[in-house]
Amino acid sequence: MTDPKTIRVLVSEPLSEAGLDELRVHFDVDYRPECTDAELGGALEAAQALIVRSKTRVTAPRIRAARSLRVIGRAGVGYDNIDLDAATERGILVMNVPDANTMAATEHTFALMLALARRIPQAVQTMREQKWKRSDLVGHELYEKTLGVVGFGRIGKEIAHRAQAFGMSVLVFDPYVTEEKATALGVGLASLDALLARSDFMTLHVPLTDATRKLIGREQLARMKPTAFLINCARGGIIDDEALAEALAQRRISGAALDVYVTEPPDFSAPLLAGNLPNLICTPHLGASTEEAQEKVGTSIARQVTSALVNEEFANSVNLPVIDPVELAKLRPFMRLAERMAVFLARWLETRVGQLELVCEGEVARLDTGYVQRAALKGFLSCCLEGPVTYVNAPKLAEQRGLKLMQSLKAGGGAWTSRITLANRTDSGCQFLAGSVTTAGEPRLTSVNDFEIDMSLEGKILLFFHHDQPGVIGRVGTILGNSKVNIGRMEVGRKGQGEDAIMVLSVDSEVDDRVLANLRELDEIRDVRMIGL
Repeated sequence: MTDPKTIRVLVSEPLSEAGLDELRVHFDVDYRPECTDAELGGALEAAQALIVRSKTRVTAPRIRAARSLRVIGRAGVGYDNIDLDAATERGILVMNVPDANTMAATEHTFALMLALARRIPQAVQTMREQKWKRSDLVGHELYEKTLGVVGFGRIGKEIAHRAQAFGMSVLVFDPYVTEEKATALGVGLASLDALLARSDFMTLHVPLTDATRKLIGREQLARMKPTAFLINCARGGIIDDEALAEALAQRRISGAALDVYVTEPPDFSAPLLAGNLPNLICTPHLGASTEEAQEKVGTSIARQVTSALVNEEFANSVNLPVIDPVELAKLRPFMRLAERMAVFLARWLETRVGQLELVCEGEVARLDTGYVQRAALKGFLSCCLEGPVTYVNAPKLAEQRGLKLMQSLKAGGGAWTSRITLANRTDSGCQFLAGSVTTAGEPRLTSVNDFEIDMSLEGKILLFFHHDQPGVIGRVGTILGNSKVNIGRMEVGRKGQGEDAIMVLSVDSEVDDRVLANLRELDEIRDVRMIGL
């Protein structure tokens, strides 16, 4: 076994002293907090591990030239400064620290919630003005109030746990959390509309995606209680700022607290921040700004790198373990297929997630389909989680959310030599997709529910469920054409003349909500979904 003291760890950016001390116990540490790109190449030649933050660019040429490198540790969450494909190709483990700021963000959320409830900033201001205005500063208790949590990831769960200690009832909106998991954690699941109507306090903990951008707008704010408070410590852009400014100015809700903004620093001349709204509390993105969180990042990555190098333990790894190259080459087309099918299913979801089922048939069933299963989980979870979802961490993330994917194998693949079926089964029914790959490795969608089609799984797809009648396709085409949306390909499937049918369109541009609403107004259309792959 290699003597750990002969292992060199290069730290190319600032790291807490506690983290450095952890490393120095075991390794030869080359600490270069201001390492330039020119210095990095030479410094990497003798390094078995590299620890970076966000500044250092770990490119494919650097990775390929670092012949001794075994581990890359990212002291933080995101790793877009590391070429993950190149690292995986070289068999280099890449790891991050996904939860170092969880407690800091959780506590800051509660700090803002309590500040809103007890009018702390206003009280401080009156004392600074040497005024004694107790009667003007009557607040509210959290006890026996209802807290609505939008997004039930790591931070959402910690918020719920602490809210329960305050004697609050907790409602959760997160379509990717099962009833079983919610019950186990003592929270109730609700639709967004129900949560808006019932919450006394509402806090947001979802990533900023196309689906969550302006999730809380005028319509949603109008559904909240006039006594309700809204808190956002997640991402700027989830709330429509103009709508919130109007709601606060007109007292349609009691108050709001923000720690995040669309742009940072924000535009202080915008109505939300320039309006001198007395029922708005703002902080300058302090959710992760604690001494403890910063130190935790350093010590956590140091311990993870130590465990990887000394004990071959790979906590928070974000890339695939090394597998036989021949096996991987055979699996890759089916991994791409399973991942895209899972993205399709997640964005098509008509109800909350139930039991996910994956069936591999034909030649693919003779391969290591565990990697196909990981790919399906990766695709499904990437639609609802902000942090990195990879083939390595997808099973654990699914377990944390109570999400189960049952896999089965079958000998035959029907008309295809190999086929994959992915389904979401609930008490109210089952949604399922089937797909395969061409001889060139292109992923194809071969059926949606009982409708047979043949469509490439890429780009932007419009999915229609409709009644088979003359003129439907023409009316859909007219609406899209008038909206300057070009159709690249169309597939239609039906159960019989005049019966239920499906239409799948590949389009060249995003279809906005206004156009989707126009399409849904057609009498024959039962549902239409925009699905980006």
